[in-house]
Amino acid sequence: DGNKWNKIGAPEHSITFAPYNLGADPAYDTPKKQIEYLAACSATDAIKVYGDLYQWGRVADGHEKRNSTTYSGPLTVPDDVDGNGQPNGTSGAIGKFITISGASDNWLTTPKHDLWGNGESLVGQTDNQGGVLYTDGKYYQNTDWTISASNPCASMGAGWRVPTQDEWERLINYDGDPVTVGGDITMDATGQANSSANSAPLTWVPVAGGIASTNWETDTEQKLGGYAVYKTADWDDAAAADYKNGIKNLYETAAPEPILFLPATGYRTGGGSVSEGGNIGYYWSSTVDTFNGEDVSYSFFGDIHGLSFWQDIRVFGDAVRCVKE
Repeated sequence: DGNKWNKIGAPEHSITFAPYNLGADPAYDTPKKQIEYLAACSATDAIKVYGDLYQWGRVADGHEKRNSTTYSGPLTVPDDVDGNGQPNGTSGAIGKFITISGASDNWLTTPKHDLWGNGESLVGQTDNQGGVLYTDGKYYQNTDWTISASNPCASMGAGWRVPTQDEWERLINYDGDPVTVGGDITMDATGQANSSANSAPLTWVPVAGGIASTNWETDTEQKLGGYAVYKTADWDDAAAADYKNGIKNLYETAAPEPILFLPATGYRTGGGSVSEGGNIGYYWSSTVDTFNGEDVSYSFFGDIHGLSFWQDIRVFGDAVRCVKE
């Protein structure tokens, strides 16, 4: 129940992480299938696991495809957008990736902060699911209370939405050690990963081309496939030292099955080019903030140095991994 609060101010609720990114091929619906496919496929075919790249706040209208055509922006509010803050029929930008040249970091001239959230502000609470308090006193992020009309996760069915920054943060519990997370994830019958607070720890393992290795960071022949998530107890019991310290296939008999995998999807720049696939994975949250005077939104990312958060500009295209209450 997202309306219950524990002693440290964090909500008592659990969420389900989707088994694959928005726009990825549903045939690769388990971590094992995704990692094995990335190990064998070409860079071009990797998008079957990487999925699409969304500009923050936009719905799936075709702009999210990595090869979508571009439109020179930003769009003017309200002339170029509809009632949900999306490009309207007269703007010419429907289905196109909106590019920016110049000082703007947003695809809208007047930022709209509630495109992927509800602007909920709880009276008497100083923290809304660990989110960032925006300058107008509201937390523009999706929560239990409502899901915005421009929610890109609606294609997955009722209840799916973009994660908040706090939900990403509880999943990785980043405290300087990128391979330690607090919070349990368990698999359900449909192959989805369920996260809940204050439970068994997890281990995040960098995966390079389907191979876990201590030298993957310095080996120029191996790119970052992504991060696989294991229950620490399962990893310690089944994997042993040689799976952590040597180059071994993650799916040999003794290796455990990951319960979640986040591929290194790359991102799309404000100029429209796709970059860093196989090196960095950027994943949007619905939480917004300001940075150096610009309106930004938080994204979770993993690269060769570990896991953290980034205040990303909204014109960029990042991956979306949906969650459900």
